[in-house]
Amino acid sequence: MIRSFALTFAAVTLRVYLPLSVAVGLPFDVAYPVIAWVCWVPNLLVAEWLFVPRSRLRAHVAALG
Repeated sequence: MIRSFALTFAAVTLRVYLPLSVAVGLPFDVAYPVIAWVCWVPNLLVAEWLFVPRSRLRAHVAALG
């Protein structure tokens, strides 16, 4: 259910990213296809972060460095 919400909320993220890309000066016809693919990534990362047990996350971070 959380993943479904995160991916559905990508439509909102898309509508936030589009004005930002126009404000930065990217042409709409170039920015839109990229943003359409990229808009779901942060939402899904947050959703997956909610599923990772904190002890497993700490162990993974400790193993990295």
